[in-house]
Amino acid sequence: MTKLTELVVGYQKSGTGYDTVRREVEQWVYYYPATRPGFSQEDCADFLLYFRGKIPALVYKYTHDGRSFEHYLARTLRWQLRSFARVRRRRFRMHELTRAPDIWDGLIGVAETSVSASRVAETATTRLAGARRAGAPQGSASRRMVILAMKAAVLVSDAQLSELARVTGYSEEWLRESRDELKQRVGRRDGRRAELRERRNNAFFQVRLAQDELAMTPEKHRRATIHRELDRQNRRLLNARRELARVPAVPTNGEISAVLGIPKGTIDSALHYMKRRLRTWQSEGTE
Repeated sequence: MTKLTELVVGYQKSGTGYDTVRREVEQWVYYYPATRPGFSQEDCADFLLYFRGKIPALVYKYTHDGRSFEHYLARTLRWQLRSFARVRRRRFRMHELTRAPDIWDGLIGVAETSVSASRVAETATTRLAGARRAGAPQGSASRRMVILAMKAAVLVSDAQLSELARVTGYSEEWLRESRDELKQRVGRRDGRRAELRERRNNAFFQVRLAQDELAMTPEKHRRATIHRELDRQNRRLLNARRELARVPAVPTNGEISAVLGIPKGTIDSALHYMKRRLRTWQSEGTE
């Protein structure tokens, strides 16, 4: 019986001496990658960190049947080193993907949404101010403008609220209180949206990694496994996107109705009208 085997069997029988066993096993684990092709001394510490948490279970499960613990450990390390290399490749590829310029193609960007909303607010404010100077009726137009601004409450700045108050005649303090209340309501959903975005992004990366692995794998049985994993991750991505779309990132019409004290039907019709007008104004601006 080898020295390490004696230490492991002795620990299993007495329950003492684990620290000594752990140190001996860690030495084996640390130097193992340097003995295999494709690995260097630099990989030893990373592999030890990867494998270290598995040592207690490895020692516990060992059964002395004539084969030494070193034989059992070497066989385990061979498979674990393959897994370690696969995990390392996936992490490296994920790092590359995050730096790719087209990585978020097809996913919604917050910055783009902010720019769009800012342009909409500027266009609508300018048009409404022009209508006021022309002497057009302001009752319904002002109310619609306020409703549109509350729909974009999470993006409307104090300066835009001041301009809105000047143009519409509504109290700036009331507009600010209404905006802040709607922002708080949307903020209560931020945790759920962050969780779903993380789930979506993780599934997206897993899909890209599986596609890369599939392109580099010639073995049929392995390709079949990767295809199943790719299908699973595509389903996860689709479900995460659907769930994310169901969690509003802006105040709902019902929330605007409750805060402003205006019937929801009026909110619906006002937003429909303003969106139609905005499309007309924006198309005129591009001509």
